Amino acid sequence: MMTGFSIQQPWNELLVAGVKTIEVRRYPRYPLLPMTMAIHAGLEFDHTAPLPICMEAAKWGASTCARRGAITGVATLVEIFAFTPVLWRDLYEQHLNAPAWYRDGLW
Repeated sequence: MMTGFSIQQPWNELLVAGVKTIEVRRYPRYPLLPMTMAIHAGLEFDHTAPLPICMEAAKWGASTCARRGAITGVATLVEIFAFTPVLWRDLYEQHLNAPAWYRDGLW
């Protein structure tokens, strides 16, 4: 049985396309690594995602980010680490979350 996680659009499309390579969570959840996981498109759309993120998703063929409530891909989780302010800044190109979104306790 494969485990998985749900990600709102447009983040889901960016992860499946390989543009976003780090998924940010509020807690470390999967202790056994590496782990192959199903990527599920959540039912909700993240309307707080900045317009450039939606434009980036469109560039990769996700023009509407319409796929919701379905498995959209598979990924291998290879590492879990706690973010620091420096890591948050340095890894922006991989996680794509806005600088203001950072807070303690993100993994």
